[in-house]
Amino acid sequence: MPKIYITGNGIITLNEKTYYNSCEYESGFNETLKFVFCPFLYKNTNSFAYAVLAEIKDNMITEISDGAKAIIYDCDDIEIRIAPPTISNRYAPKVIAQKSLNVNGEHVLTVYDDGNLEFIIEGAFGMLNTTLPKNLKDVHLKSTDNQKRGVVLLTGKVDDKDYVCVLLVDTEYRLLYENIADNIEITAEGMKITNIYKDMLEHTEVCMVNPICTPQCLSQTFNAKWSYLNYPYELIPYLFLEALKINAKDECLSYLSEELRGDFESIKSYFGRIDEIKPPKYADYNLNRVCIIDYSKSINVAKYYDFVLSGTEIVNIEEISYSFIK
Repeated sequence: MPKIYITGNGIITLNEKTYYNSCEYESGFNETLKFVFCPFLYKNTNSFAYAVLAEIKDNMITEISDGAKAIIYDCDDIEIRIAPPTISNRYAPKVIAQKSLNVNGEHVLTVYDDGNLEFIIEGAFGMLNTTLPKNLKDVHLKSTDNQKRGVVLLTGKVDDKDYVCVLLVDTEYRLLYENIADNIEITAEGMKITNIYKDMLEHTEVCMVNPICTPQCLSQTFNAKWSYLNYPYELIPYLFLEALKINAKDECLSYLSEELRGDFESIKSYFGRIDEIKPPKYADYNLNRVCIIDYSKSINVAKYYDFVLSGTEIVNIEEISYSFIK
């Protein structure tokens, strides 16, 4: 029978027992699992207890409530991660920043807080509204115009990261670019976007973007604080996947043997979306088996890959069906 591992930041009530943050449950092969989750309170939000339903058929979760995600590790181990919806405390709008713009007519730009932080432009072309990150601070509005086209720059801080939003005003209102990064520097050539990743080599990615021309990265460089030589060769599969996750093409390909080293886009397609890289969970496996999780759906099947190494090179990669991994 499958074991269900339930995790969340709050109180779980299951079968009249109360657990804090996590619990385990041995389910039947076909069962509707019902439990109540009460999340811990966050500043400026109302969180509420709600019932979670998970349909289990033939040893698989086939449906699950909104606000929860299921990760199927194999035919015996299933994890339910709970991230419930929250309701913001609403109150009378408070203006955070405001300015006017004259480009083919009059326009007013306003950042206001009514429980949600909103950015609105209204005027000659109607209205455009976008919701900003809830914890955005130190908001600043800047603009440039030449009577035919205006560019609006909204900057601020989200926790310890920089935030930027770029809006174009010409014959309409267009949101061109939005990003949160470790550092965002405005230069004459565009924006220098720096991200520092919390991976094994502590990669730093620097990307140049000119939102007026294209929101895509125009140039990209990667630097690593550490060398792969700082780690046992057995960890090379993890180093390879971490490089693949952040699109560090040259480094990613350098871990592969010449026979495997091919088109980078094909390699990305083979592994798919990568949200989490970890050793297989809840069971014992060989050292060179690595688990990848994609969080894009409410029910996700963890993918397993076996890596074969020759020295520091990966010479073979095989995807393992979760049904046969034990």
